[in-house]
Amino acid sequence: MTVRTKLIGPEILDRLPPQDLDAERSVLGSILLKQDVLDEVAGIVTAGDFYAEAHGRLFSHVVTMHEAGQPIDVVTLKDRLTREGDFEAIGGAAYLAEVAQSVPYAANAVHYANIVRDKAKLRSVIHTGSAMVRDAYDPAGNADDVLARAEEALSRAEEHGRQSDAIDAATAVDGAIRQAQQSGEHRRGLPTGLVDFDRQLGGLFPGELIVLAARPRMGKTSLGIQVMAHNAPRDRGVLFASLEMSATELTTRMLCSRAGVDSNRLRTGSLEGDDLAALEREAAELRGAAFWVVDRPSLTTADMRREARRLHRRSGLALLVVDYLQRVTPADVRVKRYEQVGQITGELKRLAREFNVPVLLLAQLNREVEATADHRPRLSHLRESGDIEQDADVVAFLHRPEVYKPDDADLHGQAALIVEKNRNGPTSRFELSWDETTTTFWTPAPAGLAPLF
Repeated sequence: MTVRTKLIGPEILDRLPPQDLDAERSVLGSILLKQDVLDEVAGIVTAGDFYAEAHGRLFSHVVTMHEAGQPIDVVTLKDRLTREGDFEAIGGAAYLAEVAQSVPYAANAVHYANIVRDKAKLRSVIHTGSAMVRDAYDPAGNADDVLARAEEALSRAEEHGRQSDAIDAATAVDGAIRQAQQSGEHRRGLPTGLVDFDRQLGGLFPGELIVLAARPRMGKTSLGIQVMAHNAPRDRGVLFASLEMSATELTTRMLCSRAGVDSNRLRTGSLEGDDLAALEREAAELRGAAFWVVDRPSLTTADMRREARRLHRRSGLALLVVDYLQRVTPADVRVKRYEQVGQITGELKRLAREFNVPVLLLAQLNREVEATADHRPRLSHLRESGDIEQDADVVAFLHRPEVYKPDDADLHGQAALIVEKNRNGPTSRFELSWDETTTTFWTPAPAGLAPLF
């Protein structure tokens, strides 16, 4: 029997963690010599980034004094430390004097702070790695949960430190002008394939959370699949998180829609004529398309972030589709449902900004739609609507009146995409056509207007 050796030896774990006490003293000494540097330093490090506890305490005190508008020097700091009972804890008068005299150049405070932050990041990685090893050895641990926590912890370690979020006027104006200059050359939004929507609203924009909501049987999954099918063959990477349908079912719908084949004939094994040949032609094109499907019935936003990060790093990611909100597993099942929904939509919005891609989130409307005279969906019909409406940049409703009046022949094939909220643009209503046999939507666009790229 082969016995594996230990992966981590005790000599590694017993080593002194990364730290630079000289840099820590230099940060504090710079602040005592020139209080103004604290504004920049505080945007780089926090009290918890200092390895020496005394240094962390000193930094916390000077930040508090600075925010209160108080002058900071050796005398005022000593007075505060004495009143707060921390004077002896930091080493007394001798050590305070040593800190004040330790800095070579106060102008280099930012450089010293960056050293302190980098050492703190390395310690954070070590702490994360230790926690990962502990979790992996836990006999009750679940491998997927361990990996999800590890991904999140490493992401936090990577983002350690608080660089200033403030963008100066020149940078902000230059960015706006650059966007305006590029707008005539190409649109920033990702096209959906619905001509009117793409031309009037510009498509789906990076960093935005777009909620597409509808009652069951309206076709929201079909429209999500269409958006994927429009972009993936054009080498725009799409991740489809499917919590209701398997990858095979989802891809079957996409093939039928593109091939113009009645999906029910395929389901019942009654394909006709050239149906199979048409499906195989579309399959040949889609095999090389840039889409990936995660089809587990219990998915968390952490699972989606992990997959998105992997694809973003390896292949490039242009869109995330989530089908659908009410089936996403919340991170904390103990809190109330509206809080769970708020956590999910908030995390998906952060994911959109983190990877700079649009997130198309499908959602189900509550039953109140059925009680209205016209059955027209409204923002108030969103389940747990407050958090969804707050986090979403765009809220659009899919509506097919024939679902409520199946005997009215005039309504057959009619549909509407109603944009009820648009944080960065106009709201509008787009008339669509619907083919139930192939589960396909399209815009009855004016002659000569083809879908955008």
